[in-house]
Amino acid sequence: MAYARVIKSLKEDGHTDVISMKNKVEMASKALAIMKTELSKLKDEDPLPTWWTNKVAVAVSDLDSMADYLDTKVEGNK
Repeated sequence: MAYARVIKSLKEDGHTDVISMKNKVEMASKALAIMKTELSKLKDEDPLPTWWTNKVAVAVSDLDSMADYLDTKVEGNK
């Protein structure tokens, strides 16, 4: 029960505004461009560390979910 009260008392970190998220998306876009460039220099059969490929899989899944949310939310507001 005490745990639930602590969770309810936590506040957002203030990064929910649109301009902040636009900046974060731009940062992610630049990181993706770098990764795309560097990956294009590798052969398809070259190895990559498992920890790195796992992070990509999780990030892509999260990004896809976030895009779906915005697509639905923005389209629903029209």
